[in-house]
Amino acid sequence: GAENLVILNSGNVGIGTTAPGEKLSVNGNLSVGATSSSGYRLFVSGDTYLTGSINYIDGQTIFRTAGATEIMRLHTTGYVGIGTTSPTYPLEVNGTTQMRTGIVLGQAASGGNTYVQFANTTTASPLLLIGSRGAIDAGTASDVGLYVYGNNNYNLWTNGSIRETVTGSGNVG
Repeated sequence: GAENLVILNSGNVGIGTTAPGEKLSVNGNLSVGATSSSGYRLFVSGDTYLTGSINYIDGQTIFRTAGATEIMRLHTTGYVGIGTTSPTYPLEVNGTTQMRTGIVLGQAASGGNTYVQFANTTTASPLLLIGSRGAIDAGTASDVGLYVYGNNNYNLWTNGSIRETVTGSGNVG
């Protein structure tokens, strides 16, 4: 029959393969059990791209760098935290984030308003709220501003047409 475990003269071990190309090659599912009260752990090292660990502790999956710094957490709530250990939203990122091609927001399943809110992280006070139902709300005049880069116009559009323009020199028309 087929061999389930192979140890080559090179020292490479194969489980489910007769030609292991690494020190341990597994062809199939791999189960890692807990060896301590801190939960399940899978350590990966020796590769530039996969050095670190994945821990499963108290129903949470935690991804860590080789230096044991937590970089992402899948919380028991189903929420994902990047830079936070206690995400309170489906995706919570604590730190600067870059989106290269844009962000698309869809309407909530219950038909609620979709919005983008910029808030003061210390007081949670909204500084600017742009909603899908046409609302633009801002905090006090000193809290928010609109900046257009370079000597470019700023246009206000409705129904596919420019209704007002502020030119780069400040003229309104």
